[in-house]
Amino acid sequence: MDRNLRIELMMSYRRLQLQFKALIKSISEMHDCADIHLLLLSMLICHQEISLRQLAELAGVSESMASIAVDELVTRGWVDRIRSSEDRRRLILRLRTEGAEFLHKVMGEHSQFDEIISQVFDFTEPEAHFLIQLNERMLGNLRHEIELFQFTDGIKR
Repeated sequence: MDRNLRIELMMSYRRLQLQFKALIKSISEMHDCADIHLLLLSMLICHQEISLRQLAELAGVSESMASIAVDELVTRGWVDRIRSSEDRRRLILRLRTEGAEFLHKVMGEHSQFDEIISQVFDFTEPEAHFLIQLNERMLGNLRHEIELFQFTDGIKR
């Protein structure tokens, strides 16, 4: 692929990421919360019980940023911090029913967010599957290249 086309492709992903971020920020502000709250609540839907460190890693944020956001989620009654039954020293985060209901109201089926995303992803199912396949291929290639780069200490091969 031509170098300029590769750059154009990378920049298109960057523009998409910035637009999605702006959408989430607008939606969160409409519902009197921060975008990180929606991100963390979404992750807690998928990971019923998770440590703060794991949640921060999944979200791609620092542990301190995740901790501050989780404090607010706990204050709002959307998340509980509980002691692990296996290791009493370990704190586990658990999504409460109120948090799941809030997230569904904001981002669930028939929400304003859902309506917008339905329009954004105006693809046929085969197109969507093909796009996912291309994205997964790029992710795999990128992970491989990063591993090689780190293994060689950045020395060009």
